[in-house]
Amino acid sequence: MSQSFVPIGYSNKMKRIDLNVTETKKYQTIKLVAEGRKTKQRASAELALTVRQVNRLVVAYKTSGKASFVHGNRGTRPRHAMPESVRAKILELYHEYPLAPNFVHFTEDLSQKHGIVYSDTTIRKLLYQEGILSPKSQRKTRKKFKAQARRKNEEIAKVNTLLPL
Repeated sequence: MSQSFVPIGYSNKMKRIDLNVTETKKYQTIKLVAEGRKTKQRASAELALTVRQVNRLVVAYKTSGKASFVHGNRGTRPRHAMPESVRAKILELYHEYPLAPNFVHFTEDLSQKHGIVYSDTTIRKLLYQEGILSPKSQRKTRKKFKAQARRKNEEIAKVNTLLPL
């Protein structure tokens, strides 16, 4: 009983597999090698890999097919990413203030009063993503932020005009 290698999150059933540009190039090259239409030396030169790596990819292609070229971490959340519950709690706490504090003071309050410890840069990025500017932000930052919001709205309007009703 031989077991074939199947990456985590994939099954042996037919499934659409999307590859990025480098993965597609590897897939097409290794497919030609497996079919005997390209030499391993030529493939190693094209992909900037050793012949041994090409051999490994050919074996993986023969056992798992296209799925063997997808990175195993694809689709998983990074371990060091901020949990969604903490993210929601931070936003909720920021909106509770009657007068919005600047981001550095808010970060200090988070660590002292609520035990949520992140850098002020992380908190600033989180609040910027939610469309919240610091009351202490410079004119240049406010202009840049408004320009990004305008571009985003224009893109949404453009997509809406292209979609049929």
